[in-house]
Amino acid sequence: MMFYSRPILRVTDDTPLDQMLNEFTNKKSRIAMVQVVNSDGPGDPFYEIVGALTIEDVIEEIIHHDIEDEGVGVEGFPPRLQAPLGSDLQRASAPKLSPNQLNALCLFLGTLEEFGPRMVSRDVLQLFVSHARVESIAAPTLEHQREHHDYLYHRGQPTPWFTVVLEGRVLVKSGHEGFSSDSGPFSVMGLGALKSDHWVPDFSVRIKTALVVVRFDKAMYDRALAATVTERKQKEKEKEKEKEKEKEKEIESETAVHKPKSS
Repeated sequence: MMFYSRPILRVTDDTPLDQMLNEFTNKKSRIAMVQVVNSDGPGDPFYEIVGALTIEDVIEEIIHHDIEDEGVGVEGFPPRLQAPLGSDLQRASAPKLSPNQLNALCLFLGTLEEFGPRMVSRDVLQLFVSHARVESIAAPTLEHQREHHDYLYHRGQPTPWFTVVLEGRVLVKSGHEGFSSDSGPFSVMGLGALKSDHWVPDFSVRIKTALVVVRFDKAMYDRALAATVTERKQKEKEKEKEKEKEKEKEIESETAVHKPKSS
C-alpha cells in the first residue's frame, strides 16, 4: 500500500517509539497503520486496524516524553531556570536536547529543503542542532498582551531567528488581511532569516501558551553549510586516496606476475 508514492507501514500498538522512528527512517515512510490482535468471537484471531500514526506523531511524542522526564512540561521549565527580562516575557535557556530529542528534531528538519541532505549532511545537522538555542517561554500575562510583549515575530520588524516550536501553541497572522491560524508543535517560522542578514517577516506570531522553542540564526546555518562542503571535500579526497592505493596494488600485482623468475 502506498501514500503519495511512499509505503504505508503496519505496526502493532506495542511497538516502542525508537523502533517506530527507525522503521519510518529506514523505509522512507511517513504514515503507518496501527493494528491489534482481535481475539473476540469464535473464529481465529486476526489483526484489526485501530488507527493511523504519522512520523510527526512519533517525533512529537519522543520530544514530549523526554521533556516530561526532565521535569519540563508545557507549563515551562522549573522556576530556577526562569529569569524575567525587563518588560519582556520570562525566557530561559533550556537544558541541552537529549539524544532522543536530538535525533527526532534532526529527522524533522531533514524533511525541510533547507536542511535536507543536499544542503546539510546528517552528521553536521546533528552537531548543528546540538548547539541550538533552546528556550522556555512562560505563558503571556494580560499585561504582556496589553503592551504587545507576547510576540515571537512582529510583522515589519527585522529578526535574525528561525524557530521550531517543540511545545505549546502560537497564533500566526499573515497577509494584509491579517489571516489568523493556530499552530502547535513542529510549526516552523522564519526560514527567511537563514538566507538574509536583514530579513523582515511579513507575518506576526503571537504566543498563546507556555512554549518550548528551538532557535537558529543565519550565522549558525552558514557554518553548517560550510561544514558540509568541507566534509564532502574531505570524503572526496579520501576516495581519491583509496583509488590511488588500489591502482598501486594492481600495478604491483601486474609487475609481480610479469617479473621474470630467477633460475
